Amino acid sequence: MSNFQKFKDTMSFSSHGVSLFSIKSQDNHILGTTITSFMSVSTEPNCFLFCLNQKLKVNNHLDVKSLINIHFLNSKQQYIAEIFSNKRDVDAYKDLFILDESNNERLFLKDSIVDIFAQIRSISPIGSHNIYICEVINSDINEYVSYNPLIYYNRKYTSVK
Repeated sequence: MSNFQKFKDTMSFSSHGVSLFSIKSQDNHILGTTITSFMSVSTEPNCFLFCLNQKLKVNNHLDVKSLINIHFLNSKQQYIAEIFSNKRDVDAYKDLFILDESNNERLFLKDSIVDIFAQIRSISPIGSHNIYICEVINSDINEYVSYNPLIYYNRKYTSVK
């Protein structure tokens, strides 16, 4: 077994909450991808990080100061995770989102557990991925969603029981 495959197999045993990254591009397309590499970094200021494969075209739309959205998926949104893990230009699915009328770049994902609106503060390439460190502008907890979070573990979607 190669070191690459052994590393992938090893990392598959780490459980992760499933989130969706989204932006509204300058030409008004909604772009996004499923992410499991999300982590809180700081509370002063409120910052988090996430990672994207450098091969993804959405990286071309991101730089320091870009505004982005993160959505924590609930256990009933596995289909959304699957859509966004295979498609990057998701205009066909824009009805899943609600646009903030006061800010044209802020998106809410219907029925997500949490929606975070943030600004990229730094980008660090490492190996095959970019690490994005972002500062939270606003975050909203959807009090009407009563489902558990969607989890990715051992290459499968699951939920907290």
